[in-house]
Amino acid sequence: MTTPRMPALHQLLSPFPVDAFTRQYDNQAPVLLRPVVSTPLDLASLDMFVAEAGLRWPTVHLEADNEPIHPASYTRSVQWGPGQENHLIDVEALRTGLQNGARVVFPDIQRQHGPTAHFTRAYESSLHMRGSATAVLSPAEADPRLIPAAAMHRHLLQCHGTRRCVVTAPDHSTETFDVVVGCALYVPPGHNVTTQPANGPSLAIDLSLRPVRIRDLAAAELSAIPRDQLREPAPAGLGQDPEALQRIWAELVERLLDGVDHEEVLESLVDGFVQSRLPMLRGQLRAPQHPVGAQTRIRRRPTVMYRITDNGSAIELRFHGKAVTFPRGADAVVQFIVESSDWSPADLTGVPPQHQVAIAQRLVSEGFCEVVHP
Repeated sequence: MTTPRMPALHQLLSPFPVDAFTRQYDNQAPVLLRPVVSTPLDLASLDMFVAEAGLRWPTVHLEADNEPIHPASYTRSVQWGPGQENHLIDVEALRTGLQNGARVVFPDIQRQHGPTAHFTRAYESSLHMRGSATAVLSPAEADPRLIPAAAMHRHLLQCHGTRRCVVTAPDHSTETFDVVVGCALYVPPGHNVTTQPANGPSLAIDLSLRPVRIRDLAAAELSAIPRDQLREPAPAGLGQDPEALQRIWAELVERLLDGVDHEEVLESLVDGFVQSRLPMLRGQLRAPQHPVGAQTRIRRRPTVMYRITDNGSAIELRFHGKAVTFPRGADAVVQFIVESSDWSPADLTGVPPQHQVAIAQRLVSEGFCEVVHP
């Protein structure tokens, strides 16, 4: 068979016109959304993105029969200083996996890829729901992929090829949709989806949006009740007649909530969500215009706040609502990056030469660093 060409990652129109999709559905039933805009991915050379970004398992993984394939078949081990070996993606092994019918999956690709981050943020801004995106590249021979039912609003955006999607409702009824390039399939919460390429390889972004939960709304309503009312003794004992107890508690809840401004509570939830979603850092949109070379001088942006954490399996550089992950044993490298007045990729001693530029480019693209001298 012919190996599907891996996709290149190009800029998406920004801001994404979310309302052009959302006005086509009512949140109650699956709907095929007609094309309105170019997609954040197209087919060219994702293999270069993988190689240049120095991505590690499980940031990218292979999947077959709805199960992840053991990473030993598509990673190569490298070691940065003391510590365990780390598994970097082998691009040629991904190609071999595609030839064998496996699919390439990028969970949370919005953390790695700017255009998809814009796409995800556009939905978050419009619907006030936290989103995550998964890119899926499937060869024509790939087995069906199951997306389990969850309390999520899903938008399955087709970027290349065609996918046949079978949606199963909670009552076990099914509907079948053929999703073509530029279209998206909206799937409401509680429905599962089985997807499979139709008429050739398929590339798609599956966006999941987590709605506000009932308990979050109830907690917000409760927090709006004056504290002195909540300190009052309950008017009923637990040993009372159950029917009387139910009536008394119903009256109590009604009385407590009667004075609550429900519209204000909803507004406070929206405000809290908006304030928690930090903007992209200055210069990120222009970062692709500043390619980093081995001798490019860069520095940490002076105003960026950060923390370095060790989660046991990797080192994380956290800043401004983001996290860049480094392999175990890279503590000294991360400290050098954050403490140096300026540095070049060639200064990253202990890092394999083929990954030095990739690390620097990633930090510039994410907005943690800026170019001082090209």
